[in-house]
Amino acid sequence: YVIDVGVEDPQNTALGELELSNETLPKNSELVVSTTISCIGKGGKRSVNLSIEDLDPSLPLVRTNKVLVPTSRLKDQRDITLTENGSETVEFHIPGLELGTRHGKVTIVGEDALAVDNVRHFTIVVREPWPVLVVAPSDVDTDGFVEAITPYEHRSEQRARYDCMVISPPEISNHNLREFAAVVILDPPPLPITAWENLGKHVREGGQLAIFLGHNAETPSAFNSASAQEVLPGTLGRQYRVSGRDVYLAPHSYDHPIMTMFRPIASSVPWDRFPVFRYWDLRKSASQRQVILRFGDNQPALLERTVGKGTVLLMTTPITELDRPSGRQAWNELAGPEDWPRFILV
Repeated sequence: YVIDVGVEDPQNTALGELELSNETLPKNSELVVSTTISCIGKGGKRSVNLSIEDLDPSLPLVRTNKVLVPTSRLKDQRDITLTENGSETVEFHIPGLELGTRHGKVTIVGEDALAVDNVRHFTIVVREPWPVLVVAPSDVDTDGFVEAITPYEHRSEQRARYDCMVISPPEISNHNLREFAAVVILDPPPLPITAWENLGKHVREGGQLAIFLGHNAETPSAFNSASAQEVLPGTLGRQYRVSGRDVYLAPHSYDHPIMTMFRPIASSVPWDRFPVFRYWDLRKSASQRQVILRFGDNQPALLERTVGKGTVLLMTTPITELDRPSGRQAWNELAGPEDWPRFILV
């Protein structure tokens, strides 16, 4: 038997799931929280509040069987009008949060028949910018890469997500890589064994490493030493040279976190406007590796390898190549005019 115990004319207003601009934010940046408020039955005017708890490391705690939590303060409010059985999207913008772990909630003001869907909770972490070490030879343009991940406007307003330090390859062995969340090496030349050992230790202990190969690699055997292969996802073979403009980045899947931002616009990304003329062939594969992105000829373009507690990314063509490099042919046109796909990828 099915017994209907519902009411004939239900009335309820509900909040949907919360969408956060990010769960981890740099200090002085803006938190954006959006959700959908919908109603069953008659519509009308509703108020929706966003509150965030004060930062109090001594709380929460239980005292005399009561849970004491920090004071929650109203940060923003939105007034909307719902049509019958309608819905509206609500968006809150909260600037300048203090450092630390913060708990907040979005609430529909007032009461209705079902209170459980009138409130949604969230947690964010506000922290100092992630320190990133960018390593590049003198003939490599680092400005485009740095500007992509930490724009000048964000740096000047002290709300950048990353804090970049730029050095040359010989300086790798002189730095304590534990101080950096990630190391990025742009078009590296052959590195000494001490540098590879330093990078390997950094990754095994939980650091992140990204390497973008280019013309400076010169001698593949220098990247196939035992210390380098402890880090890299494969051995370097020859350079592939492509005639014409028929090879370019051609995503075959959007499941990896790096590629998910392309998923909603997958059919409109003009990859064919950014051809690749040269890239390195990877031969013997290392363990714990996967191909994230391929070229149109099915050769690996971007690979990932898990090493210890950390991750290594390797791209077989540069991400910072100039349109007309002096004295040689460009490896690709990824950094050409209107290069927004490269910007998103970086």
